[in-house]
Amino acid sequence: MLANVARFTVRSLDQKMLAALLLPVAVLAQDVVPARLDLELRNYLRLTDTQFGTIFRNTAQHRAAQTGALTRVATLNREIENETRREQPDPGALGASYQEIESQCRRYAESLRELNQQQLRVLKDEQRAALRGLAEQARLSPLVPLAGAVFLIPKRDGTNEFRWTDIVLINDVPAELAVYLGLSPAQLESLRGAVRGHRDFVAARRARVGEVNQEIEAEISRPAPSGIELGMRYWEIEAHRRQITEREVSFRRNLPELLNAEQRARLSLLVQPADRLETISQAESNGLIGASAESLPASRPGTLPFFLTSVIDLAFPIGDLAPQGPGRSCVGARPVLIADPVRPR
Repeated sequence: MLANVARFTVRSLDQKMLAALLLPVAVLAQDVVPARLDLELRNYLRLTDTQFGTIFRNTAQHRAAQTGALTRVATLNREIENETRREQPDPGALGASYQEIESQCRRYAESLRELNQQQLRVLKDEQRAALRGLAEQARLSPLVPLAGAVFLIPKRDGTNEFRWTDIVLINDVPAELAVYLGLSPAQLESLRGAVRGHRDFVAARRARVGEVNQEIEAEISRPAPSGIELGMRYWEIEAHRRQITEREVSFRRNLPELLNAEQRARLSLLVQPADRLETISQAESNGLIGASAESLPASRPGTLPFFLTSVIDLAFPIGDLAPQGPGRSCVGARPVLIADPVRPR
């Protein structure tokens, strides 16, 4: 059983690495097909059938119009990657590619602004007010996995159960989270100690599980394996898992107490996006609020948006697994798209 667990863990890590490498390809695919406008967003904004259909059509028309530009940016990034791999890259060729990407990105950013204004004109005042709240949650959503990683908010799946396929990803309090919460040096040090201590705690138990795995393999290889010996070792694995779970549950219960009332109020805002990420994604993909970095072409193979790199890169050094061409994306050109529409006179 443990051997299967170990093999499953390795396969899971391989799958995560592969998924991270392939994410930019999936991201581009999302940009060139009509977005779905699902029930979460429809219910959140209380869209009528007419509004629902109009927003969907606007999105589909925008995606169709921008397919060529987005595909061209991806092609130029591949050309940049290939050029930088040459023994003597041609500065003129690189400069021309970067210049064309910048032009494409500026036109794309302008098209997003136009789509946003077009979509906002479909909504009523109370719907635009609700959309502003969603946009604020979208702005905070990159902090959600960081707060979860340092045990300040519940796990997104709601279970708080540790699984052996979980990875302890960080060994410090992310600076973005510390700034957002306004942590004092003393608070930062307390959180940092908890995070680093838990990392070491989990690492020690993972190491012991590795030893138990070898003991199980040795017992299984005997002509007559002892059921008692195997049972004791399997139970030890489960006991280690429960110890980690109990520790994490305790952290999630007690660490927020380090914060003052104002900081806890800020922290509470991070719990909402975790429950509404699908609605945010649907609003972004339909031009109702600013599109996330995930919805734009990646700057180079293996480069992930902030939302993911802040967590994943610490466990999976994606940059070491993919070509290092210093590509360019339209992420920097992404506009902030929440505003009242220009009303026709």
